[in-house]
Amino acid sequence: MGFLTDGSGDNVAVAGIAIVVLHLLSMVFIFMGLRFAAKTMKTVELGRVAKFGDYVGELFLIWFSIIGYWVLQPRLNKLIKE
Repeated sequence: MGFLTDGSGDNVAVAGIAIVVLHLLSMVFIFMGLRFAAKTMKTVELGRVAKFGDYVGELFLIWFSIIGYWVLQPRLNKLIKE
């Protein structure tokens, strides 16, 4: 008997595939949310629609939030005051 030929292995394979697909989808949606936040912040700062090259730095600062918040928070506070 092979690994996926018995009845119990089919359920494990389907569950494994479902977990991998859902994980990949969640990674895509998380990245889209980070991109949206970075693009929105840079668009407000520039006063025009930002292109990817304009906000790629902010994207990485949000992604690596431990360091990024120290850099971005003063800029966000300045935008809120304006």
